[in-house]
Amino acid sequence: MFSPDDFKNADTVQMLNVIIMAKLQKPPLTNFHKMKTKEKTQFNKYLNDYIFDLPKQDWKEHMTAEYNTICNEEIFNESFHTKNYEPLEINTEIEHLE
Repeated sequence: MFSPDDFKNADTVQMLNVIIMAKLQKPPLTNFHKMKTKEKTQFNKYLNDYIFDLPKQDWKEHMTAEYNTICNEEIFNESFHTKNYEPLEINTEIEHLE
């Protein structure tokens, strides 16, 4: 059964993000933090519904299969170009802790 502790796993979070973006008909690698407030609200509703509908047993296998399908069909296909995907923004500024 999926639990809040599963959000601590970065792979699980990434899979959920890709799956929900695809359900919202957005590019699967869309950055959640750059979305508008209304889109974030809709994302969260789809996310909650998706988690609720996951099978109690073998939920990870079900989610992984859906994630792999999206990756193979919508991301890594013949029209894939890396320039179409923006990298994560990384803050490289030095911050002094006092």
